[in-house]
Amino acid sequence: MDPNIPIQPTPPMAPETQTPIIQPVQPTPSSSSNRTKYVLLGLLILLIIAAVGGGTYYLGVVRQQSVVQKNNNVVTSTIKPSSTPVATLTPTSTPSTRLIPTSTPDPTANWKIYSGQGISYQYPESWKTQYNFTNYADTAVYDPNSMHTVVGNGGSQTQQPTVFFDVQKVINTTQTAKSYADEYTSGIPYNQFTATELERQSKLANGIQIELFTAQGEGNIGKYLILSNGVKIAVVNTSLVSLNGEEVENLILSTFKFTQ
Repeated sequence: MDPNIPIQPTPPMAPETQTPIIQPVQPTPSSSSNRTKYVLLGLLILLIIAAVGGGTYYLGVVRQQSVVQKNNNVVTSTIKPSSTPVATLTPTSTPSTRLIPTSTPDPTANWKIYSGQGISYQYPESWKTQYNFTNYADTAVYDPNSMHTVVGNGGSQTQQPTVFFDVQKVINTTQTAKSYADEYTSGIPYNQFTATELERQSKLANGIQIELFTAQGEGNIGKYLILSNGVKIAVVNTSLVSLNGEEVENLILSTFKFTQ
């Protein structure tokens, strides 16, 4: 290089310019699009509510318009939802069943009838009759299948029934059955027993006053009945246990009548 040639200064290089990179802008949902979706959703909900309400109302109208008429076993059902034709249902009539009550047979229908001493009563056909059954001039009826052996104080043996109905006497009196029974049990040997021990019972049946108490004393068995209709009294010795029982003696007592 020639030193005499002036060195030209190198002009400064212009800085390299960079082209800016433009990033694509992501679109954001507009507020108008969101508003449209909410409106459509609201309309859909309203349509559903309207459909449910309309259906409920329609069913209510149909039920209110249902008319059931019953006349001579004919049922007519009329349904008028708006312009729907009338539907008439006529069921076939079911024949009624008549229940004929069966009568309870009378257990005393074939029984024998005792009549005498101003009284009458019925007793079973298989029973027997015995006069002077006790020391009284009486007539007793009894079940022959109930006989048993009784040993007396002297060792004597007799056959006596355990099921019987013995009218010992009938007297004319206006005394009540209770008053007569009180008087009867006030003497020996009854006065040593209380009413509970005597098993006192009272009953009114078929207009007849009845007093019952246990027979006491030697040779006495069963119960005593005092029967009164207000003008007569009958004294009966019987194997009856209770006035409220179901023994055959109760059936006999239910047929008892004063005839004079």
